[in-house]
Amino acid sequence: MPKTLKIIFIAAFVVYSTPQVHGFDWPLPRCNPEATGSTLELLPDELEIAWEFKAKTQIDSSPLIVGEYTYFADISGVVYCLATDSGAKKWEYSTKNGFASGPAIDNDLLVIGDIAGEVYAIDAITGNTRWTQKIDGEVAASASFFKDRVLIVSQSGFLCALFRHDGSLAWKYETNDQLQSMPSISMDKTLVGGCDGNFHIVSLLDGLKTSAPIPLGGPTGSTPAVIKNLAVLPIMDGAVVAIDLRSHSEAWRYVDATQKQEYRTSAAVKDQVAVVVSQNKNVDGIDLRTGKRIWRYSMRKRAGASPVIAGDDIWIGSTDGRLLRLSLKTGVEKWQFEIRGRFTSSPGIGNGRLMIADDKGVVRCFAMKR
Repeated sequence: MPKTLKIIFIAAFVVYSTPQVHGFDWPLPRCNPEATGSTLELLPDELEIAWEFKAKTQIDSSPLIVGEYTYFADISGVVYCLATDSGAKKWEYSTKNGFASGPAIDNDLLVIGDIAGEVYAIDAITGNTRWTQKIDGEVAASASFFKDRVLIVSQSGFLCALFRHDGSLAWKYETNDQLQSMPSISMDKTLVGGCDGNFHIVSLLDGLKTSAPIPLGGPTGSTPAVIKNLAVLPIMDGAVVAIDLRSHSEAWRYVDATQKQEYRTSAAVKDQVAVVVSQNKNVDGIDLRTGKRIWRYSMRKRAGASPVIAGDDIWIGSTDGRLLRLSLKTGVEKWQFEIRGRFTSSPGIGNGRLMIADDKGVVRCFAMKR
C-alpha cells in the first residue's frame, strides 16, 4: 500500500472507530461521590422541551442520566428507566412500599431504599433484581458507592456499608438520631451530617469514626458537599457550616445577620462558590475561602429541592413552577421557564440535557432549541 494511502486509511480508521462522546453523566442525586451538585456540562443558551414522561405519582428525587438511559423513582415505589434521547420507557420496577429518596447508580448497578427499610439492587440495563437487603429504619436518602461497598443511611440513625455483590453487611455505624442525607465520599472516608446535630467522619474500610463527632450547632438533613479539603453543609437552624477535613474542625460559619434563614436542602459547590437556598426564598452565593456572602437572588417562592451547577450556571426548580438559570458569578437571572404546578426535584444534567420532575409526576427533558 502506498505510504500516502496508508496514512489516509489509518486516519479514517481512527475517526470512525472512536466511540461517540456523549458528554457528562449524572449518576447520583448530587452528581458525584463528593456530592458537589455540580458538573462541567455546558448547556446551550437556548433550551426547549425535547420530551415529557408521566410517572404514576409525584417524583421528589433528581432524575439520573447515565449515557443513553435516564432513571428516576416516584413516591409510590416505582423505578423507571427511559431512553435519554426520546423518553421512551425501557423498563419499570415496582415495589410494594413507597420511596422517600431516589436511586443511585454505579456502572450497571442501581440501588434504592424504601420507607420500610428494604434496599433494592437492580440491574440498570435490564431492570432485573440483583439482591435485596433489609436494614433498620426508613431509608430517606440515596445511596452512594465506594469500591465494593454500597453506603446507605436510615431514619434509625444507622450508616450501613453493604457489599456490592450480594448486599450483605460489611459494617454499621450508629449515630444518636435520624440520618437523612446521602453519605458523601472524601478519599477513604465517608461524611454524614445528622439530626443529632453532629458531623460524622467515618472510615470506609471498617466503619469506625476517625475523629470525635464535630458539633454543627443544630440538626441537618443536608448532604455534605466536598470540595478540596472542605465539607459544606447547611443546618436547619439557619447556618451554613464549612468543616476543614484536615483538622476536623470548623473552618467558617455563615449566618445571615439581617434575617434568620432555615435550610432544608443541600449546597452546590464549584470553584470558590457555595450556593445555598433557604426556606425564606433566598439564593445565596458564599465565598468558600471566607464564608462571606457575595451575592443574593430572591425567589418568588421557595425552592422545591437543592440547587445544582452546570458550567457557570446555577439551576433551581421552584414551588411556583419556575425553572431558574442564574449566573454562578453574580447570581443574576439569565433564563427561566414556567409550568403550571410545582417543581419538586433537583435537576439532573448530562449529555446536553436537563431533566427535572414536578409534583404531578411529569419529568421534562430540556435540550438545545432547534
